[in-house]
Amino acid sequence: MQISNQRPGIYSSYSVTSHYAAARSVMSAALVIKLPGFAQGLHTFDSPAEAAEALGSYRTAQNALRILFDSGVSRVYLAAVNSDSDLDYLAAIGHIAELPGVGAVICDAQDEDDLLDLVDSVEASSQAMRERLLFVGIDTAAHAAAAASALNHERGIVCTPAAYIPGDDVPSALYTACAFAGSILAQPNPGHNFSAYALGPLSRVERLPEADVQSLIAKGVCVFEQIAGNVECIRAVTTRTEPDLSMRPLNSILIIDDVMRSLRTGLHSFLRGARTGLYTHESISAQAAIILSQKRDEGILTSFEPPSARTSSEDPSVCIVQITFGVAHIVEQIHLSAHIRV
Repeated sequence: MQISNQRPGIYSSYSVTSHYAAARSVMSAALVIKLPGFAQGLHTFDSPAEAAEALGSYRTAQNALRILFDSGVSRVYLAAVNSDSDLDYLAAIGHIAELPGVGAVICDAQDEDDLLDLVDSVEASSQAMRERLLFVGIDTAAHAAAAASALNHERGIVCTPAAYIPGDDVPSALYTACAFAGSILAQPNPGHNFSAYALGPLSRVERLPEADVQSLIAKGVCVFEQIAGNVECIRAVTTRTEPDLSMRPLNSILIIDDVMRSLRTGLHSFLRGARTGLYTHESISAQAAIILSQKRDEGILTSFEPPSARTSSEDPSVCIVQITFGVAHIVEQIHLSAHIRV
């Protein structure tokens, strides 16, 4: 604090933060959108003010970043698809593919080939222990259904319809995707029910016929509607609908990622000062069991089998831990079957 008053006395200063401010996300978001003429490469923003200063007249991009920050995301990476050059979506996402701590990639791609390139990149990053999800905003119901069918992936989330934000009379499904992605990143519990979840940054959303709502959800599209002044996700789903519906609930992939990250973190200490012998393997499997037990107590796992640890037949310095667990599902519908005697 700089002192400018020369009189003797006692002085104070303070700042006030709202108790009801959005939760801050540990994970970052990455925005991959078309920005003709914008500088190529990776851009990092830690506040809406930084984004507004850098983006200038790119109003949609500014709004998208502001939605993410308002939702609770602490850092946003931007990889621009410059339509004035040969840089495509695949090249743009290459800038963020190896970034750690990115939990969501949000894009405005509409072409099927671009979407497949994007979800392949997200899957590759996730397999390399940088788990993340792809969020796609698509304005029309028919196009959203086609995109979901093309993706058919548990890491692909298609959001529709277009939404409005305060101060802007032009709707965009990119805003819908950003608000949903930001809300998920800011929620630390992977078992949280995002169905009927209100998205604060959005003011209203275009209305879809009920027949379209039913068809879209069945095809793996997250549909949003306005209820009592709030924009809500009707049912949180991924685009993975084939060959079965086991991975259609969004919470399934969120829980799997959370458990795998927790196991890696919890077992990392065994790489420091590890000792030889069976005792080390027993300790590793015991620690894995403790972590899985904690996740079961949290209610995100239904069960797990006792982990086993063994030495790799190809490399004796490698310990292979075998784990099996069941993912809990959120109850979203209750059907009453009544047998009534009169």
